Amino acid sequence: MAKKINVFTFKKPINLYAFTDVHIGAKDHDEKKFQKAIATLMRDPNGYCFFNGDNLEFIPPNYGIPEGGQIQSTDEQIETFVRLLKSLGKKVLFFRSGNHEERAWRLGGVEIAKHIAREVKVPALGVGMEEVHIRVGQKKYRIVTSHGEGGSSKKVLTNMQLTFPGADLYFSGHTHELYYNEGNLNIDTSSGTEEFRPQIEMVGGSFLGWADYARAKNMRPTQTGCFILSVGTERLSVKGRV
Repeated sequence: MAKKINVFTFKKPINLYAFTDVHIGAKDHDEKKFQKAIATLMRDPNGYCFFNGDNLEFIPPNYGIPEGGQIQSTDEQIETFVRLLKSLGKKVLFFRSGNHEERAWRLGGVEIAKHIAREVKVPALGVGMEEVHIRVGQKKYRIVTSHGEGGSSKKVLTNMQLTFPGADLYFSGHTHELYYNEGNLNIDTSSGTEEFRPQIEMVGGSFLGWADYARAKNMRPTQTGCFILSVGTERLSVKGRV
């Protein structure tokens, strides 16, 4: 069954804070950096955001991995995230689950995101690739996001481009890498002639430090933080990071 695309409409340019892999409740969660990012967003009158999954650390009891990696219970993590979304109000466009929240589904058939979405009245996207539209004035931007999977974010980005060709932004998380490429162009031939349109490929970082599991899986240390996108009346670009 076809999914209805969420559309977010604004009269003037916005700054979009792209949060992913926050890992609330984790021992190695960078609380100082995360609170700085949230404070920056709250002070920004044109600031909006989304949360791209692994918002919680979520290690349920008896899950089969050490629970010492988290400093809050799973209930406390959910409550913390709900309070955060409520405090941000209409600044949150959407959120989704990641593989950490999906543990609740695998263990007990509980979709945490649906319960949170009902409480905070914010759209919850699926864990996989999905498109949303952001309109600023007369300009429409197609944004394709996915939490991501496996060890290759480049493969996920490529699959998103093959599935949703011609989008303005392709955004993935999961691997905790913090990089982007806005040098590539799409070729749009729908008008009958070739028109070149910019696109951004982005892996959105995390707020989890170099955790024990990352060391064990031979993953390189990465900087914590997230990107801020400038969504204007003429173009979408990377404004900076926090």
